[in-house]
Amino acid sequence: SYRRDGSSGFAKNAKWGNFGSIGAAWVISKEKFIMNEKINLLKLNITYGVAGNSKFGSQDALGLYTYSDSYNYMNQLGAVMSGTPNAFLSWENVYTTNLGFDFWYHNKLKIRLDAYNKITKGAISQLDISRTSGSTRVYRNYGDIQNKGIELNINYFIIRNDVWSWNININAAHNSNKLMKLFNGLSKTNGNYLYQEGKDMNTFYLIDWAGVDPRDGAPLWYDANGNLTRVYNINNRVLGKSSNAVVNGGLSTTIGYKKILLSALFTYRVGGYEFSTFGRNVNSDGLNIMTQNQSINQIDRWQQPGDVASNPKPIWGTSTSSTMNSTRYLFNATNVRLKNLALSYNYSGKGLERLKVNSTS
Repeated sequence: SYRRDGSSGFAKNAKWGNFGSIGAAWVISKEKFIMNEKINLLKLNITYGVAGNSKFGSQDALGLYTYSDSYNYMNQLGAVMSGTPNAFLSWENVYTTNLGFDFWYHNKLKIRLDAYNKITKGAISQLDISRTSGSTRVYRNYGDIQNKGIELNINYFIIRNDVWSWNININAAHNSNKLMKLFNGLSKTNGNYLYQEGKDMNTFYLIDWAGVDPRDGAPLWYDANGNLTRVYNINNRVLGKSSNAVVNGGLSTTIGYKKILLSALFTYRVGGYEFSTFGRNVNSDGLNIMTQNQSINQIDRWQQPGDVASNPKPIWGTSTSSTMNSTRYLFNATNVRLKNLALSYNYSGKGLERLKVNSTS
């Protein structure tokens, strides 16, 4: 397939983009050398395609002005620039290669496996610019990103007859990403992350927490060289753990007995870390103890010389920088959640005909 799209949101010389895709499949189960009748489907397919994205409003990149009485000059209606134009902004292009495998066996087992490589060129985001332009940020093609991974889906009917049925579905996915190229090769901080060429976009950029000084209960950190320090300094931030999960997915199952169905849906995540703003707020080491609820973890605090505690000496209303962003508030995000549990009964008896309904549950 092929398509050519145009967007008025881009500059005159970048309005149009060319996109397309191509694919091929081999149904191996139809080949003569596959003699097993229980194999319902065995297929291999490969696809390659290019898709375009703009990711912003149709006028944002052209430059916007806001008129308001708040900006009057000499009692005349005034305007301020609210959006900075960028004549060089162009389409964000996503190049995706996907290799897929399907296997169906005996009408009971279905397996789907995909491996993909996705490269985004000219990724669009708002980046900082010189304040002399009259603005602070502008939409720009800031770099190239690679995402690659695998996805697996398994569906299996354990029992299936006129009385009982039991089905289970499991899916799992793993993804990794890398910043291949950045605008002018310049690294950029984004909250608790650092965008740097050759690195994972989801790698935390924080000061390493070293714990509590048992001598006086003061907070401790590691500097950029790995040495202990009692001074909080953002220049000591280092790249560390990633928020990317090693694997994540879901599990659903449905058990049926005649007209009764019990179904459950679980989601899971293995690996990866998350920064907890909530954890920081409820572990304020005395700073906000009179105005905000605090975690029971604050009980494990330094009280006298020699104490080995998780939290520094609490001081009401005075900041020791212990609640500033650091790896202290990074937590392993591995979890399993029950998202949905449902019990239903399928009724299709008399009385529904009057309502012109075949069945209800």
